[in-house]
Amino acid sequence: MDPFYAIFLGSFFLCFAWLQFFSAFNIRRYAFNVGCLIFGRVFYVAQLYAFMIFVPDFPSTFWFTGVIDSVFTILYIFFAFKGGLRMRELFLPKI
Repeated sequence: MDPFYAIFLGSFFLCFAWLQFFSAFNIRRYAFNVGCLIFGRVFYVAQLYAFMIFVPDFPSTFWFTGVIDSVFTILYIFFAFKGGLRMRELFLPKI
């Protein structure tokens, strides 16, 4: 098994723990959850493509997953801004 899967799961759980911890302080603001989703997806896509480029014999079949997650990230940001949210409200809400 490739070590990518262990790193991916570890980063996923770290982002999930970050989301749960800070949402507990500001549960009224769902926008922060969207910010965490954006952060997590960007980290995952960067990590995925880094593994595809630098790790020999890493399966290249994951490139489409990176494209899909990139599109979702762009859509999250687009709809957040269209809804009147600012970048600060997504990542650093008032507690």
